Amino acid sequence: MSEFKVRQLDANVLNALKARARNRGISLEEEVRRTLTDSVARRWAALAQRAAACRATSKPPPGV
Repeated sequence: MSEFKVRQLDANVLNALKARARNRGISLEEEVRRTLTDSVARRWAALAQRAAACRATSKPPPGV
């Protein structure tokens, strides 16, 4: 696993993450991990959905 440090994070963002973690009964570190993982997963899912839509509307090349 990799580690990194976030500098100059807006205080409002930090407070929101802390509140979400507290409400979910998890650590701040786990909340940040889940938030980042969910964000990346949603972007990949959206990309896959757009790619599937493009494939569905495009014609196959001749001879295929």
